[in-house]
This record gives sequence, structure tokens and C-alpha cells, in this order.
Amino acid sequence: AELLSWLDERFAINDVEMTEVATVASVARIASGHISKRQISDTFIVPQQWFENLTRRPVPSVTEAVSIQEAFLKVAERMGDFVAVADERSGVLSWKRTKLAVLLLANEFRKVPQTHIGVLLPASVGASLVIMAVLFSGKIPVMLNWTAGRRNVEHAIKTCKLAQIISSEAFLDLIDIDLEYIEDKLLLVEKVKANIGLFSKLKALSLASKKTQKILSRLNLDKVKQEDHAVVLFTSGSEADPKGVPLSHRNILSNVDGGFSHFHFDVKDVMYGFLPPFHSFGLTVCCFLPLTTGLRVVYHPNPNESRKLAAGCEKWGITIMAGTPTFLRGILRAGEKEQFKSLRILVAGAEKAPDSLFELVTSMTNDAQLVEGYGITECSPVVCGNRPYQPHAGIGYPLKNVEMMIVHHETFEPLPEGERGLILIRGDNVFSGYLGNVKSPFVEVNGKQWYNSGDLGFVKKGAFHIAGRLKRFVKIGGEMLSLTAVEEALSNEWPGTIEEGPVLAVTSLEKEDGSRPELYLFAKKEIELEKANAVLVKAGFPNLVKISRVHLLNEIPLLGSGKTDIQALNRLVKEAG
Repeated sequence: AELLSWLDERFAINDVEMTEVATVASVARIASGHISKRQISDTFIVPQQWFENLTRRPVPSVTEAVSIQEAFLKVAERMGDFVAVADERSGVLSWKRTKLAVLLLANEFRKVPQTHIGVLLPASVGASLVIMAVLFSGKIPVMLNWTAGRRNVEHAIKTCKLAQIISSEAFLDLIDIDLEYIEDKLLLVEKVKANIGLFSKLKALSLASKKTQKILSRLNLDKVKQEDHAVVLFTSGSEADPKGVPLSHRNILSNVDGGFSHFHFDVKDVMYGFLPPFHSFGLTVCCFLPLTTGLRVVYHPNPNESRKLAAGCEKWGITIMAGTPTFLRGILRAGEKEQFKSLRILVAGAEKAPDSLFELVTSMTNDAQLVEGYGITECSPVVCGNRPYQPHAGIGYPLKNVEMMIVHHETFEPLPEGERGLILIRGDNVFSGYLGNVKSPFVEVNGKQWYNSGDLGFVKKGAFHIAGRLKRFVKIGGEMLSLTAVEEALSNEWPGTIEEGPVLAVTSLEKEDGSRPELYLFAKKEIELEKANAVLVKAGFPNLVKISRVHLLNEIPLLGSGKTDIQALNRLVKEAG
């Protein structure tokens, strides 16, 4: 175990098993980045029931419902004994078993007096059951990001006044993170299940046999309104303190409806859920969408276990894989083409999909489509996306029931097609506002309220294109400069490998005296200041665009989502003086 930890800390290699480090030569080979694609222990056999009765299985579809609970019950009633969810820990659960498990756990969670309950679990059958059970208990699940650090977790606990956090002993034993500071709040699933008596089981069994409206009435869930909060997530905190984002039943169900219309799923489709549920993309696409439409879903708890995920694609017959470009690229590179023969759609979001990923999908799959989209936690999260089997165009087209507009970033005047400006969004998927005393993100244009995304973009032939985050732009010489564009120019000169992750980042801080902002370059390799500025001139940047200082780091700080931690870099600038 210590050897595996050393490989992780020293070389950022975490997809390795003890059987692969039996000799000094094998350790040296792995440390240099040479890892076998097939050499993983895999004793789990997918039950045959997973592949059976597809011709008789009802087609997945969006269900008309007021609440997530109602949508879940209606789908469970329609699906009955057909398979619903699966992972290697829980095996395969039918819709009937899934429904019973949710009602059993809900009865236990109802004992928690607070309105909000924290959830700290990875992508898994267990996590999805817990999230639904919290909803059925009449409470609101608060998704906690264990990778965000103590400060951010405690901020979430304080914001939502959490007294109980549901987690799992098996999960806590696996992660190398100190969570002692929340130990007194933990409600472990293993203990909850052990305390469920025979009477509770019979009661849940009886309730599960009832029709949807009867169950909702018995649990007092027939009074839930579309605008009621269904779940709370927190923004990544890459540029500012994480903000509490309450999403309503209307927000989630509208986004499910929009996504379902955009991609057209059928009975043969299987979703692969590996993004953690604290990630809005993972929560809606991999949890709520399958559990409110009848789409089969398989979970894997660790998105970094690329070889296991590649093997899982083949074993489970995965057809839909949704994730960040970083995770998708890792999985495809870790596997062999034969393992991805069932894939038909890969959905990429949360960061820009590079051209190299499109090329990788083409070379590693049998005509699968990489579909790039765009989403924001505050929008539940999917806003727009390209359409499968159609030409790729930026971040694509707005989903059903979503409106987008490009406006001037200062005056909010609507801009014509082709001009770069601020992206505004409105629709049933957009939340109503942050928790606590946080500035409203809404602006009024032409008598309507719009969500200010903070992203810059433009429209070309109806498709939206991203130009970057407004906060990642700085005004120099009267012009708006994209820090992302500066990073790209420097990365072309000093490229990194996929294995080592980002090798540089650029940030800037506004000067208190109003003078021209300075640019700071953080790098994992030696870069001379003069050479960096020469590269920028060669790339066509104005002479005013110059790097002021270069900071050498062992690693570029990243958030759990894989995004660069801009706040951490800015703190380093301030500390350096």
C-alpha cells in the first residue's frame, strides 16, 4: 500500500494494483509511465440478467411529473422487474428492488430532524439510492465535494446547517483524505442498513406495492411543488468561494427532458456513471436522468481508474459515456479498441474538448460520436450541446426550453451574430438564486430576467462558441485579453503529456492603484521570462502583453473536477508580494 501511495504522490500514477509492482523492474516501468492496458484483476462477472429481455423492455422516456419522486415512481411502476442500476459492489438491481431500497432507506432518513442532509459518496448504486431516499424522506440532499478541502466542506456545512452527513465506511477507507473534522456528523450507510428491522422491511414492502399517487400521499410528497428545492450543490470555487446552488424539481426535470430530446436514447443504451455526484454533470446526467426515464446505468466510483473503466465498457456493453475530456481521454488511452466496440456516444463537458480527443475517439471506437456540450451548475447543468451524427460546431445548440443570448459585457446590449460578448441564459433549467447573502447573478434585458453565465462567446450559424471566462479576461491597453489564449500560446511552445497533466497556468491580479495588471506564469518546468514573452510576440499578442514573473511549481494546483485552481495561484502571487 505504501508503494502505491508513493507512485501516486511522486508520479501521479494511481491506476495500479499490488500485483503489478512485484519487482523493482515493474515499479521502474510503471513509474516511467508504461502501464499494461489489460493487466488488472477482474473477477466480477456481469449477471446474465443485465443483457436479457431487451426486446420486451419498455423504451426509456421522459415522464410527466411535478417532482423527481413522482417521476421515479412512475418509471419504477412501468419498468417493474426489468433491470435498473448496477455496479460491482451492489450487483444488478431491478426497478422493483431499487424502489424498495429507496423506500426502506427513506424511512430511516426521515428520523433526521433537519431539512438538509449531506451526502458524501462516489458514483455508485449506493449513492443514487441514498440521494433518492433523502428526497423520499422529505429532506434535501446536499452534495459534498470531499476533494475541495476542509475550508470548502465546512463552508457547505455551515451554509446548509448540516447536522448529518451520509457516507460509507467502505468509501471512507479508500480515500486518502482527513475527514476527522466531520466524524461526529457521519451517518454510515452500513450502520443504517444494519439497524433496519423486520417490521420496517415489511412496512416498506407493503408501501412499495402501492400505486404512485398512493405512495406520494402516504409520504406527504403529494404536496411537493415544482419550484421547491430538490438538491443543493456547490460551485467549484476555482475563481471565488464556492456558492450554494439550490436546484428545484422543475430545474432538474426540465434539464432531463432537454437532454433526452437532444440525444434520443433507446432500450439498448447503457449509461456509464463515473463522475462524482457532487459534480452537477454527474448528478443530473448519471443519476437523475436514468432514474427518471428508465435508462440503464452502470456506476464506477473512481474516474481515475481508467483501465478498469475501459474494461467495464466491454463487460457491461456501455453505449453512452459522459464525462470531462480529461477523464474520457484517460479511459480511451488506457484501453484497447475492442473494449469500446459498444460505444455510440461520448458526451464531453465541463472543459473544452481538444481536437486530439476527437481524433482519439475516431481511432479507438467503431464510429462512436464525441458530442461536446456546455453546462453550468446553476443551469442544472446542461445548457447546449452538439447533436450526434451532425457536424461539430463549437458548444452546439441550446437544449429544448433553453434560451441563450450574446450581449455586451458592460452595457448588456444584445449583439449581432459573430460578435463576441457575454453569454446570458434563461429557461426552466435555470436556478432561482444562491443560498445566503450572495450577489444576484441575474440581469434584466428587454424586460426579461437572464442568468449571467460569466462566460464570453459568440454565435455562428446558430451554434454557440465559447471564447473564455470573463474572469479569465483582463483589460490591457483598452483591450480585453484572454488569459486562456495566453496559456494556449505558451503551451504550444512548452507542451505537456497527458500523463503529467497541465504544465503551466497564467493568472493576473488587478492593481489597487488602477495601473496595468501584471501577468504571472506558473510552470512545472524551467521557462525563461524573456523566452516566454518572445513566444507571445511571435503568437501575435500586442507588445503590452508581457509576463511579469515566472513561478516554478512542482504541480499546478487542481480542483477535484480537474480544473486549475485559480484561487490557489492567486494566493501564491499575494504571498510572493
